Amino acid sequence: MCIQMHTLMVKQWRRSKRAEPVLAENGAVYTHLQVDSEKQDLYVSSTRGELWRHHFSNNPLDTHSQWMRLDSRETSELTSLHVTPEQYLVTTHLGNMGRSGVLKVQKSFTDTSSGSITGESGPWHVVLEYLPKKSNVWTSGLVNDRIAIGADKTVIVLQDWKSGRPLVTSLWTGSDVFSVAIEPPLRGKNLVYAGCRNGRVRIFDLSQPNVAALAAAKSKKDKRSTTLFRGIGHKESSVLGMKCVGDHYLVTSAMNGEILMWDTRFVGSNHSSLSSPDGSFAEPVLDFRGPIRDQFSKTLFDINAEETLLAAENIDQRISLWSLSTGERIRDLEVKGEVGCLQFAPGQHGIWTAVADQVQFWGLDP
Repeated sequence: MCIQMHTLMVKQWRRSKRAEPVLAENGAVYTHLQVDSEKQDLYVSSTRGELWRHHFSNNPLDTHSQWMRLDSRETSELTSLHVTPEQYLVTTHLGNMGRSGVLKVQKSFTDTSSGSITGESGPWHVVLEYLPKKSNVWTSGLVNDRIAIGADKTVIVLQDWKSGRPLVTSLWTGSDVFSVAIEPPLRGKNLVYAGCRNGRVRIFDLSQPNVAALAAAKSKKDKRSTTLFRGIGHKESSVLGMKCVGDHYLVTSAMNGEILMWDTRFVGSNHSSLSSPDGSFAEPVLDFRGPIRDQFSKTLFDINAEETLLAAENIDQRISLWSLSTGERIRDLEVKGEVGCLQFAPGQHGIWTAVADQVQFWGLDP
């Protein structure tokens, strides 16, 4: 669908209250939201480690669906959430009280035997659990058979995770990894991006021999020097979100409210001999300026499947939508509350968001 058509549709979006469930628990702070449009399931998670699922229906007469709490047996904050078409549920938890964070992969089966999670989609069974040694787990990214975990001063890549015996590669970054992005293999690349507490984005090429050793050597050199490679990052602000766009672009967000788009063909890498003498970053190709949060924020954003629109929370109890091709702000949605999480609805022309004690859907009437 053309960019102009998406822009026109956004201007016609309105809130559809009949599509919205009431959140499962008052007073919870919701951190992640995931929509499985094929199964018509909506997942939300909280800072207390809780995970809830709601089966929604496009039939306005169907009022019987309820929230179901999914027992993950974890009490620390749920820091990332993914649901795959093959009915894998992938979550990470931060860790607490001296216990490391954890990556947990569960799979839904159609039989009726007991499992750790039960519900309409069938029982769920833990098929993989990974705990990095003495480290928090801040986030994760998932593309096909590859998971990247953001941990303390390390990004950890698990390849062939569906086998239950993944190949694990630990890549030293020298700074805690708050966000990750993985290039889809169909794009002919083998890159993993790690957005760090110190504002830098590390770029790792997994096809390069001895990539882990090279990453460690680079980080040891960084400890003796404050010079930054000329690459991607945010000055003096942690990188909290990243998404790959098209074949050559990366969008990053930072705690200071910046949302920037970079052309990855024109930046350095961890192993490049080129560096900037003054430690500056490359120039972004787009800067999504507007009334977005300007400090101490997660700077939530999402990009639609067609890669034409970017949505982000802002400071005025609104969600703003931008064109990814021009950087123009198209419209603000009056959600009238603090946004906990947001996601474009796969297969639907709209966006889901958790606002205070509500789940809101904005879009064309389903």
